[in-house]
Amino acid sequence: MPIIRSDSLALHVTSADQQTALTDTLVLYRRLVRDLMTVAYTHWPQVGVC
Repeated sequence: MPIIRSDSLALHVTSADQQTALTDTLVLYRRLVRDLMTVAYTHWPQVGVC
């Protein structure tokens, strides 16, 4: 499965409100993923080890 980066998505917004909502959503998503990975690597050190 290929990795899809949010930076490379061509999302077209039609208003400033949509742009603000999209920016806020991406910031929140990236923060949540980073926090989840921190928890995973802290509590399950064998994650990612083959």
